[in-house]
Order: sequence, then structure tokens, then C-alpha cells
Amino acid sequence: MIWFPLNGSALQIDRIFVLEINDSITIISGSALDSAWSSHVKKLSLEGTRDQSMNIERYTIQVFSGTRKEAMKIYNELLDSTNLMLHFDEPNFKISAGLFSIKLAAEFKLKKWRRKYPQSFVVRAPM
Repeated sequence: MIWFPLNGSALQIDRIFVLEINDSITIISGSALDSAWSSHVKKLSLEGTRDQSMNIERYTIQVFSGTRKEAMKIYNELLDSTNLMLHFDEPNFKISAGLFSIKLAAEFKLKKWRRKYPQSFVVRAPM
């Protein structure tokens, strides 16, 4: 139980009284937040998470699915992207970008990819 009195002089937490609380909140925005998020995502992707069968879960953003000719054209456009994958999953060639250990990180990057490829979506990375 947490109780905040109106006068702000005391706080009761599970029958323990704290007479005075001085606290502050710092809000980080802009490039500092983006930098912190990027380093957190990199750390998580190195660690990996495991599903119930003890396999490492990885997520990626599927950018394209279609014929080989179209896939090769898009793949060549995206060669400078990190963790770019081209694989054949019958009957289509699929292009995926990025490798993320948590789905939330992949969904964060998905916004960027949807600007140019509106059909892109998050999927579990093929093993």
C-alpha cells in the first residue's frame, strides 16, 4: 500500500513512514534518447532471448516477397543496409532487413522501413 497525503509531509509504505521525500524526474529527449535506445537494442541483440524450447528468438523486418527478378533488384538497392538477408521460401524470394532479439525493437525500426516499403512487417527470423 502506498499513500500520499495532501500536505506532502509524510508517506506511508507498508506501515513504514518516510517523513520527507525529495525526488526529481529527468526527461531525456532527442538524440540522447535515440542513442540510449540504440545501445540498449545492440546489447539485447547480442544477448538474445530464448523461447520455451530454448531456441534463441530473433526477429527481422520482411521488406519484400515476390519473384526472383524483383527480389534481386530490391536487394541490390539495399546492399548497404545492415543484416540484409535474401532467402527463398517456396514459391517466393524474401528480403529481410535487421536482426533483433526483441520484437519491440523490430517494431521500432519498422516505422522507418514502411516509409519506402509500406508492405513490410515484423517476422521471426529464419534459422
